[in-house]
Amino acid sequence: RMRFSSRSTLAAMATAEARSRRRLAVWAGLLAVVGVAGVGWLAVRHNLAVLHESHQRIQTYSSRLLEDMGDAVVAVDTQGRIDVYNRAAQRLLGVPMETARASNVDTLGDLGQHLHVAMQQSRELRSEPCQCRAPDGRMLDLSVSLSLLRNRLGETETAVAVIQDFTEQRAL
Repeated sequence: RMRFSSRSTLAAMATAEARSRRRLAVWAGLLAVVGVAGVGWLAVRHNLAVLHESHQRIQTYSSRLLEDMGDAVVAVDTQGRIDVYNRAAQRLLGVPMETARASNVDTLGDLGQHLHVAMQQSRELRSEPCQCRAPDGRMLDLSVSLSLLRNRLGETETAVAVIQDFTEQRAL
């Protein structure tokens, strides 16, 4: 028969208890870290969802605003591709939206050439009169404003033109 002294048994129990407490502290710390990370992840997901919803709302609002404007709006990128072309532009120039969007600005006839030259010269226009021939051959008396949108480095990324038609008023 083996006899354990009460001292060695108590020491073993104290060592086991200390080991258990350390393990418990490590597990508690890990759970705390995982909990904080989980809460952070949920907060980020929520913020992204709110941001996405706000972005969608702004996009929808901006699209409706552009589509419902009485003036023609055309936005062109640095390669001369049409990014934005509203209904008023379609009515004015006679080029269907499906044809104009993603086409070269030259698709818009004389007006396209006018916009292209102004972009190449990095020249903004403010209500500049323009007598242009539409792609269907009609002569148009227009007022063209062109704004150049630049990136952080000052390089032009997009040109946005707002075009007013004065053909009927000038004919009177």
